[in-house]
Amino acid sequence: MSFILAAVTAALTALCYAEVASSVPVSGSSYTYTYMTLGEGAALWCVDDMTARHAVERTLKEELEGSLDLLDFMPGGIVACETDGRVRYLNDRLAGWLGGTPEALVDRGLHIDTLLPGTLEAAAGEGRLRARVRSRDGSGPEVDALVTTIREHGRR
Repeated sequence: MSFILAAVTAALTALCYAEVASSVPVSGSSYTYTYMTLGEGAALWCVDDMTARHAVERTLKEELEGSLDLLDFMPGGIVACETDGRVRYLNDRLAGWLGGTPEALVDRGLHIDTLLPGTLEAAAGEGRLRARVRSRDGSGPEVDALVTTIREHGRR
């Protein structure tokens, strides 16, 4: 019975929307529909809301791009990986030390223990790790790595 009631409600809602859409003489935007149904005041509020949202999104995007530029051009290597050890991000400096590009290294499924042996064990204790970065030929600089786990929404 509840499914029948829900179907009837959905059909009536579709008919109401079709009636409003047919009364608008032009192809509608949210401003046009709001203006036609609720009036000019609500339509102006809708425009202000959309403008503010776009400004916030633009600012967040610019800040993210600036942060990524900072990470990419740091004098040291930075790597971020999943809890299973799969590398998700390498900055340009570390990728150069490894003889590749960040995209190519991440796409080939690089694992953190291949790059810095003992990293996953150190992540459990959250501390410093002294290791040798392994490039393709097995050599690489010896580095001090600061290993930390970032928890996001209750996850590791």
